[in-house]
Amino acid sequence: MRHAIDISPNVFRASPALRERQGGSLDAIASGLPAEALDGRREEGGRAPTLEWRGQPMGARVDLADKDALCAILDDPLS
Repeated sequence: MRHAIDISPNVFRASPALRERQGGSLDAIASGLPAEALDGRREEGGRAPTLEWRGQPMGARVDLADKDALCAILDDPLS
């Protein structure tokens, strides 16, 4: 996928040395570094962190079967 991105001058100046050390094209380096950074954010064991869902009963603010009450809360949602 092709995209134009802004690279800070210090990163751009360091890229030729990195390309010489690692080999490969500037494109490969430009896509490899963010991938490495994302991998570094993963937990030990190579798995991405899991999301823990927490829920609690919210309770109904209006009886949906009561048409007048429903219209009233739709007209004034802060009530």
